[in-house]
Amino acid sequence: MSESVLPINQIINGDCLDVMKTIPNESIDMIVTSPPYNVGVNYGNYNDNLGYEDYLNWINKVWDECFRLLKHGGRICINVGDTGRNPYYPVHCDFVSKMRKKWFMMGIIIWNKQNCLSNTAWGSWMRPSAPSLRGLHEFIIVAGKGDKFFRKSGKANEWTKREFLDATLEIWNFSPETKLADHPAPFPEELPKRCIKLYSYIDDIILDPFIGSGTTALVALKLQRRFIGIELNEEYAKLARKRVEPWLNQIRL
Repeated sequence: MSESVLPINQIINGDCLDVMKTIPNESIDMIVTSPPYNVGVNYGNYNDNLGYEDYLNWINKVWDECFRLLKHGGRICINVGDTGRNPYYPVHCDFVSKMRKKWFMMGIIIWNKQNCLSNTAWGSWMRPSAPSLRGLHEFIIVAGKGDKFFRKSGKANEWTKREFLDATLEIWNFSPETKLADHPAPFPEELPKRCIKLYSYIDDIILDPFIGSGTTALVALKLQRRFIGIELNEEYAKLARKRVEPWLNQIRL
């Protein structure tokens, strides 16, 4: 299949399910993304407060479409946090319970964000009636299409020994993004950087169906990959394009 039909190095404003249907089968090397967590975040024209089963049914359609687009041996990394405390929803478990019927599950990374969202808990204070647990972490689900092995040919990024050892631990320790004020839930560059370096080769095509502020695309370019980004919110799509444009200009030059 010719790559000329793909919207390479483009941020597309639209619904990810609609846009992905226009992309040919097995044309993507890797997917790195973080979907809406269904916790009522104001994303503009997206309802982030669906009924839980409705949310799972919708997101499973997204993962099925991702599976279709990935090349055999391609990998997906999904950053997601569990939600709620009354009741608690183990979102990453519910994702995996459906995905494992089709995907080759490769592991789950715990992202220790090294900070707590607050110093108080929405529960009983120092009493056993209803103390609430406070979250310090999120998850990164790693899965493959076919099996754990990707193609053996391709130029890989260089690592230091320390970097590689840290990246292959099942617990990653780094802080969330705090400097990007124009998007309510950006992840830090370190997250897609580790995923992309671990699970793809230079010049591969990286898809993010929830590109948000464009971090996955930005990191892909810095690591000499190509990207396709999809974003429902027009303002966030504009922000993502603005962030990647200087790097695209360098490539054009």
